[in-house]
Amino acid sequence: MQEMEKSYVYLIAVSFMILLVCLLAGFYLDITNLKSIGVIYGFLLLTPLFMTEKTETDKNILMGVAVGLPIIIVVAMITSLMTRNLQIMGVLQITEWSTEEAAKYPLTLKLGALAFTLGLSPNTLLSLLVNIPGPVAEESFFRVFLINMLTPIMGKWKTLIAQAISFGVVHFLAYNLATSGIITATVCGLILGLMYLKTGSETTICLTHMLFNWIVILLSG
Repeated sequence: MQEMEKSYVYLIAVSFMILLVCLLAGFYLDITNLKSIGVIYGFLLLTPLFMTEKTETDKNILMGVAVGLPIIIVVAMITSLMTRNLQIMGVLQITEWSTEEAAKYPLTLKLGALAFTLGLSPNTLLSLLVNIPGPVAEESFFRVFLINMLTPIMGKWKTLIAQAISFGVVHFLAYNLATSGIITATVCGLILGLMYLKTGSETTICLTHMLFNWIVILLSG
């Protein structure tokens, strides 16, 4: 059975808690895309839990992120010149926030107050929050689960290509990307897959994906 880093197990637990907060906010404010994609994130977060019995020592996470994140950013900068869009992987960004509805519920009131304290709009804060469990869920399924389950059957390189293509197609369908989005998301899936094979660190690929999404959200806001 595949062993997982201790920090990754904690990251999954935190992701579930944050996802619950985001889903409640989504149902309170009737944010359709948050409700639908958020539920999918919940299922994806479960996939690695069926394939491990033990945890292992964390690997060099900071070094992995320091190398991986700039690579993803460079890919985004190159492709954005052609697509005029930094969302090469698709990022769930919340654009809806009804102040009137938010005032009815303690949770959304507190989120609004926190956003004000941080100098953010409430929908930007919610976007940042949901892009904690989101990338963790996607990496858990496309990298951790698929690579470990398919490699014994298909071999390392065929599995690497297969998971990258599936990542690109799913992102094209889920995030309404342009056709070029299949290519850009596939390239990112390939890079993240290579990072995972090279480092063996689940936490590294999750944090790399998460930080990139945050950069896109903050630049877009």
